[in-house]
Amino acid sequence: MADQVNTPDSNKDTLRAQLQHFIDYDNNVNDVIWNLFGIFFAVNSVLLVALFQSGKFPTPPVGFVISLAGALMSLVWALFHRRVLAHKERFEALIKGIEEDLEIPVKYRTSRKVNEYGEMFLAGKGPGARPLLLVSTWGSFAIWLAALVSFLCWWCHQSIH
Repeated sequence: MADQVNTPDSNKDTLRAQLQHFIDYDNNVNDVIWNLFGIFFAVNSVLLVALFQSGKFPTPPVGFVISLAGALMSLVWALFHRRVLAHKERFEALIKGIEEDLEIPVKYRTSRKVNEYGEMFLAGKGPGARPLLLVSTWGSFAIWLAALVSFLCWWCHQSIH
């Protein structure tokens, strides 16, 4: 095995290659996040249609089963989103560190919240995607869970009377 010479330029070349890999990974994670989000809403829509397919309020057993499926699906999706966002934050931290090590001027950095120039375009444009993703999945879980409890109470009330 040949000895590799460690020079400042070879280290910078390695860092540049790593930076490109991490930026690619980060972009792939973005695709995963938005694909999961789209599938999540499609599945939620299917469950809502199943819940009200007759145009009337469903019977307690049917409502219970569909609400249980919705609650479990929302919980799983919320946990997926939380995990994928954690990977995204990890990649962003690595990108930021490499950009600092390469001494890339701040205005050219891709790191989130480091590039003030890029941030000025986002200021005042509303909440970011991360809170929206988490609030929508956890909010959906809470709504399906409330529906589940409601159908369970209604079902128990019917069986008593």
